[in-house]
Amino acid sequence: MVGSSVTTGELRLTNFAIRESRAESITTISRDVGPFRYWTLLQLPNFLLASPVLLFSFAASYTYYSSQPRLVISRTLPFLPSSLLPSSPTVPSMSQRAFLSPSLLPFIHLHTATTLLLLISSHVQILLRLCIPNPVIWWYAADLLLAEGSEGEGRRRWGKRWIGYCV
Repeated sequence: MVGSSVTTGELRLTNFAIRESRAESITTISRDVGPFRYWTLLQLPNFLLASPVLLFSFAASYTYYSSQPRLVISRTLPFLPSSLLPSSPTVPSMSQRAFLSPSLLPFIHLHTATTLLLLISSHVQILLRLCIPNPVIWWYAADLLLAEGSEGEGRRRWGKRWIGYCV
């Protein structure tokens, strides 16, 4: 009697696993979810609408990561020996820019990972809803708007364009 109940239990577990895998495959087929499933020709207008947000998001990440690669790698991978770290030239204006503060590194990592995950596996409208209120984008816009000097004119122009797009 005990042996049959164990066997029955194993069969139930096996049947449950089979039913669960069938449900997952049916869900995937019926809801059309998965990596790059939303990359269709019909979604092109949505991608065009979201392209400023995507470009601005990746520009913020790229600006932060490229401005101080040694700091980013050493804080992200603290176990890495310093001899393997890239040399980074110090730019005097970097310390004056609040957006390039080392304390923002976890936020930049989270923002970049979220944007990539949403781009790959979710609908474009979800990407818009989750990326626009992200503070990294607004910190980057503020950094652009507060740019000084001759090179700052172009950066201020991009900051104003971003504000105009959102309004």
